[in-house]
Amino acid sequence: MKIYAIIPARGGSKGVPGKNVKLLNGKPLIAWTIEAARNVPAISKVIVNTDDTEIAEVSAKHGAEVFMRPKELAEDLTLDLPVFEHHLKYLKDNNDLPDMVVDLRATAPLRHHNRIKEGIDLLLKLGKKGADSVRAVSKAAKHPYKMWKLENNFITPYLSEEITGLKEPYNAPRQIFPKVYQNNGSMNAFWPEIVLEKKSMTGDKIAGYTMEDWDMIKVKIIGAGSIGNHLAQASRRNGWDVTIVDMDPKALERMKTDIYPTRYGAWDPEIKLFEPKDAPKEGFDVIFIGTPPHIRMPIATELVKEKPKVLQLEKPLCGPGLEGYKEFMAEYKKAGNVIGIMGYDHAVSKSIDFVASLLEKKIIGDVETVDVEFREHWGGIFKAHPWLSGPKDSYLGFRSKGGGASGEHSHALHLWQYLSRLSGLGTWKEMSTIMEIHKDGGVDYDSIAAFTFITDKGKVGRVVQDVVTSPTRKWARIQGKDGYIEWFCNGHEKGDLVRYMGADKKVEEKIFEKKRPDDFYAEVLHIQDILDGKVKESPVSLESGIRVMEVLNTALVNGGQTIVPIREI
Repeated sequence: MKIYAIIPARGGSKGVPGKNVKLLNGKPLIAWTIEAARNVPAISKVIVNTDDTEIAEVSAKHGAEVFMRPKELAEDLTLDLPVFEHHLKYLKDNNDLPDMVVDLRATAPLRHHNRIKEGIDLLLKLGKKGADSVRAVSKAAKHPYKMWKLENNFITPYLSEEITGLKEPYNAPRQIFPKVYQNNGSMNAFWPEIVLEKKSMTGDKIAGYTMEDWDMIKVKIIGAGSIGNHLAQASRRNGWDVTIVDMDPKALERMKTDIYPTRYGAWDPEIKLFEPKDAPKEGFDVIFIGTPPHIRMPIATELVKEKPKVLQLEKPLCGPGLEGYKEFMAEYKKAGNVIGIMGYDHAVSKSIDFVASLLEKKIIGDVETVDVEFREHWGGIFKAHPWLSGPKDSYLGFRSKGGGASGEHSHALHLWQYLSRLSGLGTWKEMSTIMEIHKDGGVDYDSIAAFTFITDKGKVGRVVQDVVTSPTRKWARIQGKDGYIEWFCNGHEKGDLVRYMGADKKVEEKIFEKKRPDDFYAEVLHIQDILDGKVKESPVSLESGIRVMEVLNTALVNGGQTIVPIREI
């Protein structure tokens, strides 16, 4: 089955000039639709149909083919049918007519690619005898039973009593009304012959792919700092409804006027901002807690009572002294069906997924050891938080608050225990720790933290984290008897790099293109999969974050001793 996505996008918009190439969250509007289509495996070709050279250039840059339509098919009153008829005739004449066409509009940029897939699946299931086309629809915002016509200063019901069966439908309770839907522009799919033979964009039998109100995932993000901005942009990119809560009105204003528009091109007016006293409670599918770790547990203890489907806590889970941890866990267990996860986003990246697939194939034989390093000067952190003058201004300068190298770069600890489990190396049971502690200038943090682990299988591995290394080195190596796998975060100018060698001694590399916002988008997509029931065991489960805290707590209590058992919490 050959399925093409066609994105009609003419130039010369009168309402919003140049709208198709205007930036939305740091990316041209049309690029969002191209990206969504390219993420649907069933779609073999993505084509932008345009008359505009700038749209064509931007579309090609983001991975689409371009079909230039004549100017006479790009007028203000040009209908869809002649545009698609012209395009499909061209494809047919060149022996490239697809079996199905998916019509995607650039003006619906935040649809999830799964919505496109499900619409395609519906038309395939119904077949040509069952439906001519599929249209994505949502419940209408306003019901036509309560609409009016205005003539000569007088209004009459838009729909007559003969149609509604009601004397005064505008006074009737909406609960008795039939459901009505409107086209939402997310996707339309049809068989090419509907256009070429029936001269219609829909045909006679139109299947509705319904996207009900619940389709819009509602999220609440606690904290308007750097992480809160990243999570908000990633959530909006996935089409989610976003509410931000921060106790500092200056932080909310900074997000709206500075951080978000600077990073992503423009402020998103669909994002709602609240101080805690005015913030809505309950009814959220996902709650993100992006506060500093030392104040996170009391906040999480209250928020878990709202019973979101997913509760995501940033890293590390809390301070190494575990203040408030037991109280939170008691409330979390009481909440029942809440799924707790951690903000260790590297573990759900495409590059680590690829590493996991290599380990599953056992291309390097039995694994001997795992090493992970997250070594990054924290100048980059303060650059992203210009309102901070240095480590003493936040939790970062205090190990007891979850800062320092051991807490801030605990991605490395998390990744080590994940890779160790995947590779069969075992679970850490004993450890030694060496830290370089700084207590000058009103701070108390570790600038370097080195961990050595012994697993329950007697294997040895190592983790190093620091806030002094420049240029940055975020790296993992899995050494096997027959070869190795190396992972380099941002190891290539285009993104992550995985280098590996198996028993054949052939060294291969794979590049995973990404930018910084993509790290958080991968996290959001993972949460989407959790909500959709596709994840049995999450790499970023709350339990994985607890295991990291067991190590940090052990280091705090028994640091400096040669080999100590890891404390259970």
